[in-house]
Amino acid sequence: MAIQVVNAVSNVAWTTDKVEIATTLSNVTFQVNVTQLTYTQANGRPANATMSTPTGNLYANAIQVPGNSVQQYYVGVGNYLNIITGTAFTATALGTASSATAGVNGIVG
Repeated sequence: MAIQVVNAVSNVAWTTDKVEIATTLSNVTFQVNVTQLTYTQANGRPANATMSTPTGNLYANAIQVPGNSVQQYYVGVGNYLNIITGTAFTATALGTASSATAGVNGIVG
């Protein structure tokens, strides 16, 4: 599997649970847009959503990563990493999908 790397202002569907953001001189500001991946059917059984539906932000406020630093944050598979501001940085996907991402991995047989 190719490693996911972002180095420009963007809104990208994330493929692992974590991101490592490495900055140079400037700060980077980001937010994580959460998507709905499963829902409960009328019969009470869970099902996979056919489309990812944005439901809001994971963090109450946008996070600012200081310049000249390397930091790791939780994003979650299927959510969108929204880099709002910043230049000369690298955001790299870390790890794999976890049990917290059952909707992405498929909970319905």
